[in-house]
Formats: sequence, structure tokens, C-alpha cells
Amino acid sequence: MQYNQATEFSLVVSDADNDSVQIDFGDDLNGAQISVIDDQVLRFSYTPPANSITPQSYTLTATDTKDTTEFVVSVTVVDSTPATISNVTPQNSNEPVFVDSPVSITFSDIMLVSTLAVNSSSGTCTGSVQVSADNFTTCLALTIESLSGTTSDTSTYFHTVNLSASFDEDTQYIVRVTADLANFDSTTILAQTATSFTTSSQDIKITELSSVQFSNDLPWIELYNGTGATVNLQDYSLKARSINMSDSTLSDEQVFALPNKELLNGAYIILQSRFGDDFLASASLNNTKLVLVGSANDQIRPYWYINGFAELLNSAGTQTIDFVKFGSSTQEPVTASQWQGENAAKILPEQGASLKRTLGATDTNQNTDWNYSVFNTPAGPNDISCSIDDDEDGIPDCAEVEGATFGGLPLYEWGARTSQKDIFIEIDYMDSSDVGITPHRTALEKIVSVFANKGYTVHFDVGDLFDQNSDIAPENFDLGGGNVVPFNSYTPFEYDLSSPNLFTYKMEYTDITRRPIFHYLLMASSGNEDGSISGSGIAEISGNDLMVTMGGGA
Repeated sequence: MQYNQATEFSLVVSDADNDSVQIDFGDDLNGAQISVIDDQVLRFSYTPPANSITPQSYTLTATDTKDTTEFVVSVTVVDSTPATISNVTPQNSNEPVFVDSPVSITFSDIMLVSTLAVNSSSGTCTGSVQVSADNFTTCLALTIESLSGTTSDTSTYFHTVNLSASFDEDTQYIVRVTADLANFDSTTILAQTATSFTTSSQDIKITELSSVQFSNDLPWIELYNGTGATVNLQDYSLKARSINMSDSTLSDEQVFALPNKELLNGAYIILQSRFGDDFLASASLNNTKLVLVGSANDQIRPYWYINGFAELLNSAGTQTIDFVKFGSSTQEPVTASQWQGENAAKILPEQGASLKRTLGATDTNQNTDWNYSVFNTPAGPNDISCSIDDDEDGIPDCAEVEGATFGGLPLYEWGARTSQKDIFIEIDYMDSSDVGITPHRTALEKIVSVFANKGYTVHFDVGDLFDQNSDIAPENFDLGGGNVVPFNSYTPFEYDLSSPNLFTYKMEYTDITRRPIFHYLLMASSGNEDGSISGSGIAEISGNDLMVTMGGGA
């Protein structure tokens, strides 16, 4: 019978007097179960002991109440179905794992130890379990630390194998099993990838720096936590060139303290030059992907242009955690070993560009770790390597094909295509019963239609407003954003007024990773300070933010 599967069987028992015959299976079935399907034709169902491959013999008694006889039924377990992987660690995840993490694989079958083999030394990939960092051009040496299973004889059989290897920091590995691995019945497994994971680094890393065009731009630095644990930014400080926004004077270097804010393992965060009013500063505290850098008591802010550097230090400023210099900068890190050789490329003064750490690359403290890109991906993986945008919609063509992402955002799944001009708009709307504040499906559909007639494909995102479902549903204008936000009778467009403005809402409620892709639309009540009916809205010219104010019957 098949491993771990119930089997039906029939008994053929003859009685000379044609009396009714009863079958007794006894009380001790060694963990198996036998149930009656049809007692008239003596048909039964047999369920073997869980995970057992041991042959079983059962003494059965047949009786017609006058005569009794015994006979033996023997059961042999086979398994012609290939095993599957029922559990594996580390699991596929965006969160890095420690470099000393073991690899554990549990199979659905009892496997033959004689078919388990691994690389004894790094090099050519051999064996039935393999681990590689270069898509199996070469494989790591593995050590089988232990075997466990449902049988006591792990010299012959196993269910779970625990392995170890010498992993490098900040490196992606793939684990696979090959068709050389077989179960107890010599049925081979299908070759497959078991898991993929990235190891952690010793500390957080600088992974991207934005371009700067003008002296009033707000440059940002992206950090990534691949340490395997949560860190607090207050344990670090940032050194960079700076500008005094009050008079535009520049300084070659300035150290900025970082706030008390946690950065989860596997997460990105943006350090952006402080701007805006107190409302916006308060909103930034609730944004898990952004902190504002610079004191509220002065106008000195991080700043660079074509040339510059960024140095992440410990909070005391005595040790370099990470460093990059670009263009013609002559800056040297506090810890000399944190940069070697020539500078990274200069950052051209064009909107939306950045200097990026190459995705998945090991940190070598050299310019080869970095590349210039015309598309920035704030607070997301640096997964854009192309510069072509043939449909001129501001989205690289390589992010508009099936399976690709932009900073981790699945734009193709959301409707983006290389052959059309895509416009993405997130709509946040205030919590109100006022019909002028809540988006209406028919209105959005009309806008989509009008723009389509002009050659533009509009993708609205109102979140769960129309489908009340946590799943993404582009047909219902649900791309996973679009929030109900707190009501305010007065919402200005500018800073330093008596109420939170449009940008305060954007700061607190939108995902900063969407910044290069999405326009932001806030459905508010009024643009007048007294909350009275105001104009229908306002928008940036040559910008990406707008506000509709049609509350109160407007």
C-alpha cells in the first residue's frame, strides 16, 4: 500500500453452511486503523500508522459463532509518489538572516540517507542538496549537522536534514535539491529550488543618494537594515556637506544627529533634509520610511551637488559605519578602510536621478559597488537598471513588463505597459459623509475615459473604497494605497498656516516608495480658513500633487 494513504481491501471467506461470518481484527493494530465499509461483503478501509514504513502483520479471526479460524494479513508500504518539501528554513523572505543561520529541510516522505550527498568543498556543484551564490555555477561546501525522522534508524532513513555552511555577509543564496535524492522506496524527488535567502551585514548600509538640481532641493539618503535585527537610528549620525537654507552658504562637512526611530530588519528608510512646518514634522514621526534630518532650531541641512559624500557614523562620530564619495570629492572617511580607490560616478543634476548601491552586491567599499541611475527608487530595492522610457511616461520600460518591479512595486500587475503613457494617482479622502469629499466610481471612470481618448492610461488608487477587500483589484481602483484620512474643515496648500496642509497628509499617509510613480490627490473639505465653501481645488504646476475641495455642497 502507498505511504501514509488509506487503502480499501476485501476479504474472501467461505463458510460451508453459508452462515454469516464476522471478522475480528483484534485490539492491537500497532497504531493503524481499520474501519468497516460494508460488513455484508467484508469490505474494509485500512489506514497505516502515521509516517510508518515498517511492514505490518495482523492476525485476524473469522467466526460464524460455531467455528473459528485465524489467518494472517501482511501489509507492505511502498511510495511511488515523489517527495515534496514540507518545511524549510531560512524561508523565502525579504528579511536578511544571520550569516551563521543553519539550513533545515523537512520532506513529506521518509528519505534514504544513501541518496543524501553534499559538496565536501566549494567548487563544482555536486550532491543531492546544493547551495549557491552564483546560480549554481559553483556551490558552497556543506556540512550535514544532523538528521532526524520518524524512524529510529537515521543511518538509513531521515525526514529532516540540518546543514551548515560558511556564508558571506550581505549575499543572496539559493538552496536546491536534485533528482538524486530518493525516498525509502527509491522514488526520486523532482529537482527544485528549496528556498532563497539573503544573509545579513554587520551593520546598516547607505544604499542610495538622490540627485540635486537647485539650492532649495531637498536631497535624501537611503539606508537599508540588513543586520538580521532591529536597530535604532539614534545610535548613528550622518556626516555630509551642508547648506544654510537662510542664506545658501555651503559647508564642506557637517555632522547631523539622527532621531530616536527604529529601523526593522530588512527595511529601508529615507533620511531627508528637514523642510516644512511643525505639522509636517509631526507627520513625519508616523512615517516608518522617512526621517527629517537637521535641527528645528536652525536652517542647516544636508546638501550636495554633482560632487560630494555621505558618511554614516556611530552616534559619537568616532567610527565609520558606511561611506561613499562621488564625483571629485576629496573627503576621506573617519575609518580609512571604509573606502578604497577611485570615487563613484558624479550625480548629474537631473530630476529623479540617484546614485545607487548595486542590488545584491557585496559591500567592497569601492566605486564598483555603485552606479548612476536616471530613476531613483526611494525606500525600496534598487531594482531598476535600465534608462529607456520609449513611451515617455516617466516609468522605465523595464519596470512595465511582466514579472518586473519598480522599487519593489509591481507596476505591470497594476496595469502599466511599455506601449502606453501610464499615469498613477493615489487618492486619499477625508473621513466624512459629505458626498463631495468621497471619490465616486462613475466620476473616476469618466476621467479615465477622457484621458484614454487623449492617449493616456490613468490608474486611480482609492484603496478598499469600492471592493472592501484587502487584495489588490485594479478593476476596482484598488492598488493597495488610497486611505481614509482624518477630517479637517480647513486644509491649506501652503506651509506655516493654522492647519495641516496637503503635504502633511501626504507625508503621513502615503508610501514614500511610490513617490517617483504616483501623483497624490487629497479629497478635502475646504481651502478656506473658516471652512466655508471654497474653489473646487488647486494643483501644482509641473508638479505631482493636487487637492480637490468640494465639501459643504460645493
